[in-house]
Amino acid sequence: MEIARIASAPALVPASTADWRAADRQADYLIISHPDFIDLLEPLAEKRRQQGMLAEIVDVFDLYDGFSHGEPTPYAIKRFLLHALLHWKIPPTYVLLVGDSTSDYRGLMREPVQNWTPTYRPETTPRFEAQWASDHWFATLLGDDEYPDVLVGRLSTNSREDAREAIRKALAAAEGLPPGPWRNRALLVADNEIEFPEACETVRLKDLPPWVFVDRVYMDEMPWERNFYLEQSDVAAEDMKVSSHATQRIVDAFKEGVGFIGFFGHGSPNIWTDERIWFGGDSPNSDNLLLRNGDRMPFVAAWTCNNGAIDYPAPRWNVCIAEDMMRVRQGGSHGIFAPTGPGGTESHSRLSSQLIRALYREGPARQGDAIALAKTRALLVPGLNDYARMYLLLGDPAAPFLCPRNQLDISVEPYYAAQSQKSLRVSARNAPAPQGRIVFRLANPSGEGREDIQAYDFSQDKPDYLLPLPGALERGEWRLQAYFWDEASGLDAAGHAPFVVETPFAELESFSADTDRADGKTALALNLKNPSLAPIQGLKFDVREKQGYRLAVVCSGQEDLAPGESKTWEHFWEAPPGAHELSARLLNFDGSPLADRAPAAKREISFSIPAPADSPRFALSAYDLRQEFRRVEADAEMEASVSVLLTAGEWSGPLEVGWGWADEIASTATVAFSADNRAKSTAAKFYLTAPLADLPKPFFLEIDPFRKVLSADEPPVRLHSRMDAKALPNLVFSREGVATDPASPSDGQTVFFHVGVKNEGQASAGRFRVAAYGSDPNQGGEPLPNRAGAPHWECEGLAPNAETKALIRWDPGQNAGEHRIYFWIDSQNRIMESDENDNLRYFPLRVRTLADLKPQAVTFDTPPSELGRLRLHVNASVRNDGETEARNVMFQFYSDREGNPENKLGEPRLVPVIKPGETHTETYVWQLPPTFREDLEKPDFSISACAQVYLKGSLQRVVVAHRSYLEND
Repeated sequence: MEIARIASAPALVPASTADWRAADRQADYLIISHPDFIDLLEPLAEKRRQQGMLAEIVDVFDLYDGFSHGEPTPYAIKRFLLHALLHWKIPPTYVLLVGDSTSDYRGLMREPVQNWTPTYRPETTPRFEAQWASDHWFATLLGDDEYPDVLVGRLSTNSREDAREAIRKALAAAEGLPPGPWRNRALLVADNEIEFPEACETVRLKDLPPWVFVDRVYMDEMPWERNFYLEQSDVAAEDMKVSSHATQRIVDAFKEGVGFIGFFGHGSPNIWTDERIWFGGDSPNSDNLLLRNGDRMPFVAAWTCNNGAIDYPAPRWNVCIAEDMMRVRQGGSHGIFAPTGPGGTESHSRLSSQLIRALYREGPARQGDAIALAKTRALLVPGLNDYARMYLLLGDPAAPFLCPRNQLDISVEPYYAAQSQKSLRVSARNAPAPQGRIVFRLANPSGEGREDIQAYDFSQDKPDYLLPLPGALERGEWRLQAYFWDEASGLDAAGHAPFVVETPFAELESFSADTDRADGKTALALNLKNPSLAPIQGLKFDVREKQGYRLAVVCSGQEDLAPGESKTWEHFWEAPPGAHELSARLLNFDGSPLADRAPAAKREISFSIPAPADSPRFALSAYDLRQEFRRVEADAEMEASVSVLLTAGEWSGPLEVGWGWADEIASTATVAFSADNRAKSTAAKFYLTAPLADLPKPFFLEIDPFRKVLSADEPPVRLHSRMDAKALPNLVFSREGVATDPASPSDGQTVFFHVGVKNEGQASAGRFRVAAYGSDPNQGGEPLPNRAGAPHWECEGLAPNAETKALIRWDPGQNAGEHRIYFWIDSQNRIMESDENDNLRYFPLRVRTLADLKPQAVTFDTPPSELGRLRLHVNASVRNDGETEARNVMFQFYSDREGNPENKLGEPRLVPVIKPGETHTETYVWQLPPTFREDLEKPDFSISACAQVYLKGSLQRVVVAHRSYLEND
């Protein structure tokens, strides 16, 4: 057996004389800490005393002595808390544990991870086979249930340096972090699988108050790139990706200041998402080291797996991502709600809703109270018990959750704004202080926040503002959000006011005539609708009758319609006998802003009131003619249907209707008059086929062409029309064509294509798809892969002359070089078009190679004066042979030829950028040992150096050619 693996006994320490069993003890704020951190905690305890709390600091070793016979066990802490709750004069409410923990209580793994202040690891459950830490266990003291009886948090640190920083954050939160717009901001981060953004949208739309400024980082909207952290062989085998863009968005959110961050996605003790958008732990590559948010520290809720694994037993992940975020020096968080084990999104989402309700809407000002309320409610939901036990608070449970608690009354004018509106008149009232600052933000109908409108000075004497609006506002319900703060008093408030951006428009849903009234009048009915979000005042319309070549007004009217309201308007008309062709039309509010369809502003009908006559007479109306194309290829096929009007006399039985191209009847169909409508027949249907090149082509319809009913001397009753494919939709690429983002992509990088599509036809196009292919789809080309969603874009419809932009995402593997990307409008051929020749087009795209750092040389270039001081200048050069910039390039020098860690010279050097084609030289000044001159006299003596060059955080290394220094060099 190896001697090093034999467990050693702990050092002997004097027993404490503190009597924590005394009944006269009183503390509503209790700190239980490893002794190494107790002196650092005194300022925090004193601050709580100044705030009126009874604060005590307890050495965890005292609890071992007094409650577990000296054994370092979590049971000592729980027995102590139960005793205090039952017997102290004033029992504790808030309990802050200070110190990291490990699941390897006995030290069997022989890892250098100390159990500073232990946590509890419950047995496996039917839901989870894995074990995980539970600080919630300490809070379940009274009764046989899981409801918390005290409010527990932890500063999980394993060094005095880390403890000092975590305590500083807790003390800053206790003293009151600075007010400002950051308190009213929230950032939602979602992994790319659909369940994660859906959970975030539940938070945004249902859980958060409407005045919160929300930003989103959703992975299905972020560009990805080839993973440069791992070895290339592993990356290539599984096409691994990262998203530096998402990481930077999170860094920027911290820097700008944000009060709440919620993450839904895959995770582990040290990572967010498979694409590594956030990485933490005891590593120089931790993204937490990038944080520079100072005292604008958010509360972070991690709805993922294992982010709070505080008892991981081995370096370097014994410091999990959440612990790491608490300890970083220039930013980070002062409160994190994270799981110590695995979980599922549905359960996370339920617990999330309870937490955010408690934090934002229901008043508990302290984060420990809000968490206890959320867990208590979650424990009432079947299946959430383990989640309540698994989630812990890293942070002080008595620290306030900083969001505006005061309501700011906001009003805007106009409430209904045009899409071209340039400004809003805004009033802000009920501020908690007479003076301060106020900032406004616009949230569009999708909930995406526009940039904060500039901050203004606020005074209760002048609470009104004229705010500029961006151009071309999107239709829908917007929100103007406002945040007020006063730095002198620390008071703040928030509020919001909705307003509607709309171009009001009406729709003529239907137009009908009832000729069967007892009074002999014809009832004309117009069904009017306001599909828009704004009210319509004074909608005008009329009904006109076709009389030869002119249209005579039959009636007109005017109505007011509320948003979404439908109304029927009627007119009773004494219509004379004969055929009538009527058209109803809207005279105003007929310009629709909809792109997916064209609401009807005009409807046409025909009917007949037969006059007395000895023999029947008939008529055809163009208002009754329906034409629908069935096929448009080399030949076009169209279905035409028409009804026959009985204008005089009586008729029952069959009647033929024929059609033809010129004067020849091509075929006939038979119609019938029913007993309940003797004035109008059933429809006759015809199928017309003609070469597409011959269109438009005239045709005619004729009643009784072979005179089986009508007398031979009567003139023919004909209706002339034409078969014209231009009446169909025609989808084409718009003038904007195709644009790429980024304009010049690099190998493996996500490319977003913005494809302009226009409908140049005369009819609306229904739902269609736009897809992109790596080669001609007619030659077997495959759709471009989209790892975040569908490999195509769906359009719900496109009105005549309307334009839209398709957004298609491409997540390639290795793809450097020249490409022809094919775009296919209506790739499933759902739409019958007048011309499909402009539905497929290719777009040339060149993809740059990645940065390719090539070693050049290591040289020694030392001035005589420096060499006299035993200082050797070592120069390492690399050239970027790739076509993409190399960013965050690290140079690490070594005093050997292989780059062995024990021979490292100094710390790594960071070079922000090496441009394509650029050769960069980095110099290290090596302080040689005093024996160097003597060593030079030795036979075969030489001194060597090399450098490893790599991208920050990457395992991929470039070793720059080594070089030996000799006296005659």
